[in-house]
Amino acid sequence: MEENRIAVALEEKQGTKGAYHVVKWKDGGTDNIFNADWLPLINQSIEKQLILHTVKEPASNPKYNNIVKLELTKYETRAVSTEPAQPAPKPDNMTKGDWADKDRTTRISIERQKSLDIASRLVESDKIPIDQLLPSADKFEHYFANGYNPLVEAAKKLGAEE
Repeated sequence: MEENRIAVALEEKQGTKGAYHVVKWKDGGTDNIFNADWLPLINQSIEKQLILHTVKEPASNPKYNNIVKLELTKYETRAVSTEPAQPAPKPDNMTKGDWADKDRTTRISIERQKSLDIASRLVESDKIPIDQLLPSADKFEHYFANGYNPLVEAAKKLGAEE
């Protein structure tokens, strides 16, 4: 079983066969780590919110799967702004320009949400690989922002009228 996850905490434990570590993942899961060589990668994931790719071997007991491979992925997490959001202006004091900016910001937000939703559906249906999720979402966002609709363009090429 393969997974891409972000580590959030690492805790050392003492077992009957010696020391081991428990890694807590952002998705709420935990795994026991017995290979000390992986600790620097896990610490990097915790500090920089980097995505780790894990490969687990199937075990005879389905409750436990040993991690046999752990590596940093080529995927990057997007930076999150640490600045607090500015409060929206009150409707009484908004000019036409303020409303235009608000509408533009709302439209861009909706375009980004829809772009990521479409790209996610393509990944779920195995039309594109997972590593193409964000680049595909960026392309869809570009299409929305520039008024390009691939379906309309294809219909025009086939002779459809507006």
